[in-house]
Amino acid sequence: MTNPFSAGSSAVGYLYQIRYALLMIMKKHPVDISIENLDDIEFEREGTPIELLQLKHHSSKRPANLTDSSSDLWKSIRIWSEAIKNSTITVPGVIFSLITTSKASSGSLVSLLKADRNRDSREAHIKLLEHIKHSTGEGNKPAYEAFLSLEDNQQYRLVDSIYVLDQEANIVDLVKELKNELKFAAKPEHIDPLYERLEGWWFEKSVSHLFFGSNETIKGSDVQKKIQEIRDQLKPDSLPIDFATADTPNEFSGDKRIFVEQLKVLSLKDSRINRAIRDFYRASSQRAKWVDEQLISMSELEDYERKLMEFWEEEFDILNEDISDYSDEELLERLGRDFYNNVMKIPYLNIRNNVTERYVMVGSFHILADHIPFRLGWHPTYKDKLAYLYDTKGDDHEQMG
Repeated sequence: MTNPFSAGSSAVGYLYQIRYALLMIMKKHPVDISIENLDDIEFEREGTPIELLQLKHHSSKRPANLTDSSSDLWKSIRIWSEAIKNSTITVPGVIFSLITTSKASSGSLVSLLKADRNRDSREAHIKLLEHIKHSTGEGNKPAYEAFLSLEDNQQYRLVDSIYVLDQEANIVDLVKELKNELKFAAKPEHIDPLYERLEGWWFEKSVSHLFFGSNETIKGSDVQKKIQEIRDQLKPDSLPIDFATADTPNEFSGDKRIFVEQLKVLSLKDSRINRAIRDFYRASSQRAKWVDEQLISMSELEDYERKLMEFWEEEFDILNEDISDYSDEELLERLGRDFYNNVMKIPYLNIRNNVTERYVMVGSFHILADHIPFRLGWHPTYKDKLAYLYDTKGDDHEQMG
């Protein structure tokens, strides 16, 4: 049953504006763009509006045709007429585009405003005035009044500047068009991860633009720079970084994982353990995302872990050279803490040459430390200190493995 109070259609409409704006700025760069400023979408060049777009998205598989009396048409005309009346914009000089997923009815004045060989803006103007004259409905009356308040030459110039783009892609099909625009920017296997990260960045930027009511445009050059940045991350010697600012989920609060127990026996401060939990979460999420997107293979991950293990083994052997049977617990704890600190500070051991984000390496060490049977540890006698974990954690890790 359809919920009569659902805001779904409105939400989809706003999302459609944001997604369509991205498509347009990719097609029309180097123009700049505003959303929900003078219009749904506004294109500017050097601070001057050059095109205003009204977007009408209909979720129905078979949306009603766009006719001479459609509210989609008249709401747009009202907005544009009032902008001209208030001298916010002048005509000619600005293109007014009505973007709709509906189909323009054959023989309508709307069909005469499409950008095809049948376009006839003068005839459309005549039909528009005739429609107003003979209309008996009240729904579009404010729009009629706004249009008629313009001078005759302004009316015609407005109509002459209107372009109807009907049967446009809906919000789902826009994804195909966006990916098609990216086919020259990336290898076929990289288009999906490039698109996902570009749109994620774009949505965040657009929401900020809308929320703060920014008068500043979003620059087309920023979009091109972002595409280049993501494309560089997809090169063979690099990988995209997606979790650099991710917060630790609540489920990690009071964490009892093995790698956490490994740190507790070093008597680290809670703040440092919390940072380790954050890095573990970020690295785990990042590695899973890379594998899921086929940007990295399991064999490459295993090879990376081998390198980390070899480094740890060498350093752990050096640590044990300073330990005797007479070393007291306080000394062992301090040596283990120094050992852990030194490993966390190493400036290399990146999974790929240009993947230098610290959480990948640091979090991967914690992933290796989160294992029963033990793969690595920090305390000089970690196997003895944490032997109790075999009873409390062993079965769970065997099932997970």
